[in-house]
Amino acid sequence: MQRTPSRGEILEIIIFAIASFLLGNLGTWVFFFLVPLQMIYARRGQRALILCAATSFGLLLLFSAYEFIFKSSRDAVSALLMAASLVPSFSLLAGIVILNLAAIGRLRATVKLILGSLVSGLCTLILYLGAMLFAEFPNAILAIFTDFSNLLQDLLTRLDAETASSLSALFEPAAMMKVFIEYSLRTYIFLYFLIIAIAWFIGGAIASRMYSPEQRAERPRLSAFRLESRFLWPLIAAGALILLDRLVPITIVSAMAWNAGLIVWFLFGMQGLAIIKFIFEKHRLPRILWTLVVVGICMLLLRADLNIVLIIAIPAFGVSENWIRYRIPWDPKADDFGKE
Repeated sequence: MQRTPSRGEILEIIIFAIASFLLGNLGTWVFFFLVPLQMIYARRGQRALILCAATSFGLLLLFSAYEFIFKSSRDAVSALLMAASLVPSFSLLAGIVILNLAAIGRLRATVKLILGSLVSGLCTLILYLGAMLFAEFPNAILAIFTDFSNLLQDLLTRLDAETASSLSALFEPAAMMKVFIEYSLRTYIFLYFLIIAIAWFIGGAIASRMYSPEQRAERPRLSAFRLESRFLWPLIAAGALILLDRLVPITIVSAMAWNAGLIVWFLFGMQGLAIIKFIFEKHRLPRILWTLVVVGICMLLLRADLNIVLIIAIPAFGVSENWIRYRIPWDPKADDFGKE
């Protein structure tokens, strides 16, 4: 029989749930809205995480209901659009809970992160397919693209006739909607993976500094991160399917391949950074140098003429460790971050 949560635990759950809700409604900070949930898990465990996730989603429901009642036309279309806007948040909350379930605690960290993102992606797919059963939903989405298209078409009138004519077909509502759906299917599970991974890593790192050694969760070490060589196979398979899609359209399979390929390529990119971090630690270089390297990489990623070089080079460096051992031999029983 589980004990009743203490007042301190309830208060902490509420505070972290509010923090998660606020981050989820602050534009680009949405990438960090799961961090407080990972922190409460590190602090209080699985039950507190589930209660915090439920509270955060409850706050989101109340906020959405307020906007629906006071800031919308309160018709069926507005209700469907409101429900659709809640789907990503619900899916990600489900993913972070799955990631930290005790039942999968013995799995490697990378496998748990992938499993959490797959559960999030599956929830989103099922819920959106369910919404598509209502004719009003696709019509409402098309209406949004129509309004956006009208705005773009108005901007085109300010260009010369030849340029406007060549771009006009690209801004047709149906064409824009098709492109949006296609690219969303190719990347949405990867984006879920990024958000969950950010929460797991940053949340665990912050929690390890906030609390006493007895309460502290073991902090993941970037320099110890290493993928097993078998991760090369999904990367190769994803690349082959993407190339096949160029010859024979296989939309759904291609979308799965793109998500899988992006996730594994990102993980090999993390391995490339882990090798660099290991070299810094091995030679006891000042931490400020590592900070400058990270800042420099982030700044270069913002440059359109150089980011593609880093996007290819760093993961390729990580892939090369399958043949060139840059670090000391590793324990096959250890986790992806060097933890037993």
